[in-house]
Amino acid sequence: MKIHSNLRLSPFLKCLFAGLFLSTSLNGELPPAPKHPQPSRITAEAWRSARQEIRNASLEVKIDYLLDRAEIEDIITTYAYSVDTRNWPLHGEIFKESFQQRRGEEYRDTDNQQRLKGLDKFFQRFTSTQHLGFPLMIQIEKDTAYAVASLSARHYDESGDPLDNTLLFGQYEIWLERTSEGWKINKLAQVNRTRIHTSEAEFPEDNSPRLLSK
Repeated sequence: MKIHSNLRLSPFLKCLFAGLFLSTSLNGELPPAPKHPQPSRITAEAWRSARQEIRNASLEVKIDYLLDRAEIEDIITTYAYSVDTRNWPLHGEIFKESFQQRRGEEYRDTDNQQRLKGLDKFFQRFTSTQHLGFPLMIQIEKDTAYAVASLSARHYDESGDPLDNTLLFGQYEIWLERTSEGWKINKLAQVNRTRIHTSEAEFPEDNSPRLLSK
């Protein structure tokens, strides 16, 4: 493949390629990055041990594990679906009534109902959104679980101008607790997140999103 030495990448493409080529090791440690924290790591040994334990478990334990994992995967996809459909009662169902959410460098106690009101107000500025979420890692330990999920979101501004749209990508860290009503999120964080406003990207004049949308 021929690569032109005078190729000029826009800030949008630089961030996109950085995300595409970012790789991490299961048993490696990354240096701290306060502005873009990385999700917690599981070592290769712990991963191997957990899989071996499931393989050696009884049929009943294996079935329970698969049911728990399926429910947690459903919570992750429901998170994205409920936001895009603005179904806040459904969104609230996947959280405990009081949980912790990362704000800056610390976790703060959050009231589920108050958060739903805040989300409803925030998303009124967008005509539509597209959130894609799928599990990257799930660890289950009795009545608690930890998951890392993808974060990929597009927010389409109410102005209708493509240059006002926003792209986000990164990961969610999700801690869950088994309750009498099933698994619920009791702690949530966005990590390794990059936010790109379309107006920050540079496009050739004839390929501007504003022109392509007409």
